[in-house]
Parts: sequence; structure tokens; C-alpha cells
Amino acid sequence: MLVAAHRAGAERAGDEALAASDDAGLVEACGGSVVVVAGDERAMKVTTPMDLALAELLLVRQSAQGERPAGTGGEN
Repeated sequence: MLVAAHRAGAERAGDEALAASDDAGLVEACGGSVVVVAGDERAMKVTTPMDLALAELLLVRQSAQGERPAGTGGEN
């Protein structure tokens, strides 16, 4: 659904009805439904060089403590 929503958004880039600020908004604008689920507070969005540096530090710390990174299936 997400890929289809992005394709539809790209095809109708000038259509204000499909204006969305994130993936969830784009899916909803294309008629899809979005469900919010509990996540891991350690999961982070990396969008800037500072975000990347912080993510790398967290991974090094988790590795040193023997933890698996968030999102790799070891959360539960």
C-alpha cells in the first residue's frame, strides 16, 4: 500500500487533496487506513547528520552492553 500511495502521490503531485506531510498521511489521502501500534522508544528516525551520529553512538553502546538494536526482532 505504501508503494502504491507514493506512486499515486508522484502522479498527482499538484493535487492538494493528496498533500501529506508523512507516509501515514499519504496512505490516508489515497484511501488506505493507518493503524498505530506500540513501538520501541529506542527506534529513531534518522534525517540529519546529527541523528546519524546519535544512532551510531547508541548502537555502539547497545553492542557493548550485549543488547540487540531496536527493530531487529529481539525486543520481546
